[in-house]
Amino acid sequence: MALSHGVSTATSVGPSALPAKAKDTFVVVDIEVKNNGDKAITVDSSLFKLKTKGKTLEADSAGSMSANQGEDGSIENSFFLEQLNPDSTTKGKVVYDVSKAMAESTDKQLEVSTGFFGTEKDLIDLK
Repeated sequence: MALSHGVSTATSVGPSALPAKAKDTFVVVDIEVKNNGDKAITVDSSLFKLKTKGKTLEADSAGSMSANQGEDGSIENSFFLEQLNPDSTTKGKVVYDVSKAMAESTDKQLEVSTGFFGTEKDLIDLK
């Protein structure tokens, strides 16, 4: 199960000493994931797709890793092949490098792949 705790835009993310810069505009989605199953699951930014204007956009893995870095360079959560045990929760940011028009779109949704091999999909409206 995934919940969105907000969405923002930026031209760079990460620690001020070495930020990741967007080609155009980053859409940054704060996400909380809880494993409601009975086995460990692998959480990866590739499981989250941004949908807007009839298009499906992939997460920027480098941007996502950088957005989850503190000023000291430590990474709290990378959403990169992270194992999540049953009844456990993790939070972090997933980043998408998109055009300014897509970033400003009001019909953004987050598609979350769940189930075995991502066979089930849930949609979360992003405001």
